[in-house]
Amino acid sequence: MDKKTKVFIDTNIWFSALYKKGPASILLEKLLSKKYTVVISELVLEEIIRTLEEKLPDRAELVKQFLLSYPITIVKNPLVTEMPNYQKLAEGKDMPILVAAINYQCHCFVTGNLKDFKIKEIKKRFSLKIISLKEALGIFKEIDPKKT
Repeated sequence: MDKKTKVFIDTNIWFSALYKKGPASILLEKLLSKKYTVVISELVLEEIIRTLEEKLPDRAELVKQFLLSYPITIVKNPLVTEMPNYQKLAEGKDMPILVAAINYQCHCFVTGNLKDFKIKEIKKRFSLKIISLKEALGIFKEIDPKKT
């Protein structure tokens, strides 16, 4: 059993981190240590690549290779038949991403779109914390990536 804390990172955090140095990139540097498992779903990977191809086409291929070789866990998208079990916990487009995080038993889900999730209900039912980038930086501030 993997004892590492599993942290699911939403597309918007990845894009911010890959776009420029700042809070999102600092968080990813901290998380990509031996203490944490950084998780995304196949759908998040597709969204990252699609967004980069649209907004930063000159960097898309380099970032794609980076993401595929980085020590992140890419989990399968949930089946369509699973979705009714999670109705009203997230906005429609975010539902498969949330379910992927739940299925992989992630501990945290970091997103810039808190309003799209029923945070209290998700935590109560699945013990999954939906948190903002700012909250994540506070939680994971003690990590120094250079010492891990």
